[in-house]
Formats: sequence, structure tokens, C-alpha cells
Amino acid sequence: MCRVDGTSGVGPCYTQLSAKTGTPVEAGVDTWRLARYLDSDRDLERAISLCQAEGRGPLLSSERPRGHVVGVLPGHRMLWIEGHPAVEGLAHPATLAEAARDVLGAVGELGFPLGRDAGVARADGTVTLAFVEGHQGLAVLQGVAALDFPRSMPVVWGHPPQTVYIANESGRGMKARVYDKAVEALSGHPGTLVRFENQARYDKSLRRAVEEVDLPHVRDRFQTRFGPLAKSAAGLTVASLPVIAARVHERIMAGEVPRREAERLLGFMALHQAGDRGYPRRTMFRRRRELRDRGLVLADDFFEPVEVNLGETIEAALAAWDS
Repeated sequence: MCRVDGTSGVGPCYTQLSAKTGTPVEAGVDTWRLARYLDSDRDLERAISLCQAEGRGPLLSSERPRGHVVGVLPGHRMLWIEGHPAVEGLAHPATLAEAARDVLGAVGELGFPLGRDAGVARADGTVTLAFVEGHQGLAVLQGVAALDFPRSMPVVWGHPPQTVYIANESGRGMKARVYDKAVEALSGHPGTLVRFENQARYDKSLRRAVEEVDLPHVRDRFQTRFGPLAKSAAGLTVASLPVIAARVHERIMAGEVPRREAERLLGFMALHQAGDRGYPRRTMFRRRRELRDRGLVLADDFFEPVEVNLGETIEAALAAWDS
């Protein structure tokens, strides 16, 4: 008899092992930055006097009003305030205006001049997915790292990945990230919480009043960032070697994959996962590309059954804003 984790008393049982997608548990704004113009020389000097330089770094206050960092950009005559609008978890966009009033009040109580509103300079739209098994979340991170990123590139940190940054094509300037929230927050087993985060920055021409950073705006920015990844991941399954072997065998029997090609791909993956690194990098990438063309991505270092539908997982993150 197969258990719900897809195993039996005598070995892996794949016939009932279904793809997993993760369950959205929260959606909202994680980190934000408020900007204020200091038009008066007196206000600028006062703000500078309340901050201190850390070496050659920025001018920062030693105080943390409501957990926020306060700094001054003298050349721009600007006061900036950055932190988490919600005390715990993510902030619903509808609560940002009230949170801004509370934070600005706390900053003013420290003696900082507040000047005039320069708008919201940052608002990270974020969705967290929960997975029953940590291996599923880790497989999602590995799958995201293997995707094609339109006009961007992945920058992977950790092995297995703990964070996959979405950077500019040059590899600099982070636009978004997908990361293991359970590890980052020390709140659970690795892979049980995976967070999709659009790191939205607004220059002077794009900054807007906090009331305009509403649910439709944050949702649309999130979907613009991760929507192309959902299309890139459509039909992709991330799975461990035992599951991929079973899937490839099914396709051999259906006449979809030539046996010689299957032997080449599975033999390479088995040796690679066993620690054989004798293949040139170009061969490794070519084999992974051939596998991906078949709709499969290898979840490295997992010998137990694990399987996730990557496209549906990203779609679940996109749909979280509507629920």
C-alpha cells in the first residue's frame, strides 16, 4: 500500500505520487521606503545632525522608530525611512496609509523634520507559499534557478538554493527574488515556506503617494514581474531522480522518448548525482536542456521521491492576490 508521501513498505511507489504546488499563506508588502524632501537648509542640517556616517557609508540614525531605518541623502536633500510596514508578517496595501502616519509620527518624535512628501520609493510585493514537505519547496527553488528569465538572469545563492535572485542581464541590480523564508526567518524546516518577492524600486519619476500604492498597483507590479516566469515554467515538473526515471520510462512506453535518448539522459543524471563531475560544463548544461525540453527539471541531491509542478506553483503565487 502507498502512503500519502508516495512510498511503500518495499520501495518507492510512483503511481500515486502527484505534483504539488504549495498553498498561499500570505500576500502583501514586506519592505517599503518612504521619502521626504527637506527644502529648508535648517531642516536639512537638523536631520544631518541626528545621523552619523558609518565609515564612508550613508548617514543613518542610531534610532529605529517602529523598527525602521532612518537616513539622510544630503545631495538630494532627502530624508528616507525604510522598514516593514507591518509589525508581523506582510502588510495589506490598504493599511499602508495608516502605517505611514504611525511611522512618520514616530520619526517626528525623535526630532527629525519631516519636510514634504516625496512619495514611496520602494514597496516589495510579496507572496509566501507553504509546502507540506520541505523537499517540495526546495525543488521549487531549484526549478526557478533553471528557468529562462526574459531580459534578466538568475543569481543563485546556496546549494541547494536558498535564494534565487532575478537580476539584470549584467548580473547586477536585483529586480526580485524567490527564497526559503523558513530558513531566513528560522521559522521551520527548510523548504516549508517559499517566498516570491518583487523588489519594486521607484525613481523620482515613478514615486507615488502612499495612498496610490494600493492593492491593484502592488498586484499588477507583482504579476508583471513573475507572470513571464509562469509562462516559462508552464508544463515543467521538478522532480528527484527516482521520479524522473519513472516519468521517462512512462514516455518510453508511450513512444514519446527514444530509448537511446532516455539511456543517455538518465545515465548522465545518475552519475552526476552520484558525484561524478568529469563532464565538461557545456555537456552538463546540454543534458539539462534536453531534459527540460521534455518538461522535466532535476532536483539535485534528492534520492527520495519529490515532485512539484513548477508552472502551477508560480500561478498559485500570482493568484494569491485575488484571494
